[in-house]
Amino acid sequence: MLCLLVAKALFDYADAVNRVNDYYGTAGDAGGAQFAGVAYLAASVASFVAAWGLWSIRPWAWLLGCALAAISVASAVLSLANHGDAVWVVINIGVNAGVLYYLNINEIRALFGRPPSTFMQTRL
Repeated sequence: MLCLLVAKALFDYADAVNRVNDYYGTAGDAGGAQFAGVAYLAASVASFVAAWGLWSIRPWAWLLGCALAAISVASAVLSLANHGDAVWVVINIGVNAGVLYYLNINEIRALFGRPPSTFMQTRL
């Protein structure tokens, strides 16, 4: 839901920039906000589909959940590289690393029809 709210705010911001540009005859660019809005909209749809699939224990949802968590970790690292707030980056990485750990426990992998992982048992 939060991703949907952020997407709506970005689309509203882009619309406001375009209206100001039309009124004053300036040439501002709202393309970055529109692109980010589309990205957040896609993330919200993917998160909803993953949540539904994980809740109903669909085999494909395990892979989608792992992929979304990994993408979120990579996004947090990029945010830190772009001078993001370190506290929120650490929280984001911690939560998504916990999701990845949980999804890779052998009992959870078996629940979704995945073969057991020897990596998780020998490393942790």
